[in-house]
Amino acid sequence: MIRRRMAAGSMRAILLCCAAVSGLCAQTLTDEETLALMIRGAARECVSKLAAPSVSLRVRPRDAHPLIVQIFSEEAAAAGSQVFADAADAATDLTVDVRGMRGSAVSLGKSSYLRSLSASFGVLAVNRGSAAVLWSREYRLEKSDTLLGRMPDRDRDFRNDGEPGWLESILTPVLVTAAAGIIIVLLFTVRGS
Repeated sequence: MIRRRMAAGSMRAILLCCAAVSGLCAQTLTDEETLALMIRGAARECVSKLAAPSVSLRVRPRDAHPLIVQIFSEEAAAAGSQVFADAADAATDLTVDVRGMRGSAVSLGKSSYLRSLSASFGVLAVNRGSAAVLWSREYRLEKSDTLLGRMPDRDRDFRNDGEPGWLESILTPVLVTAAAGIIIVLLFTVRGS
């Protein structure tokens, strides 16, 4: 009997220690994970308004963050709809027009910062057979939180997080090379005077 009480008491102590340590070691969610949680609620609401066996999912612009396609596809599939990228035989067209996905940070001192995330998109669901608008909604999602640690170096536009365009990939090296050339010419010109 005494051994059971001691074992139960030591087990409680171990559980309390584990709970305290896990609370201290809890990681904050990344920007993408936080945006995913924000967008998932909107996608779930949108898909719940549709009772379609198949959905043709279109995301505009085409270079929108893949997170949008992933979340809307997962939620539609979870609701029992078959999801197509652009199928002519789908019962419903679901268009997601992404207007903005941004993240920014403001320093609150040496060891913390305020993170702000926002996503703005419109959703339109149209029945293919009758061309009737089944559901439409504009979403403006925002979340701010205070995080410990080093502030990110830059604000992010999640719509343009991919590879740089051809203009940027050519223009940046040309400008850097031209600036270096001008500095060298000026250095020798001033030195020779």
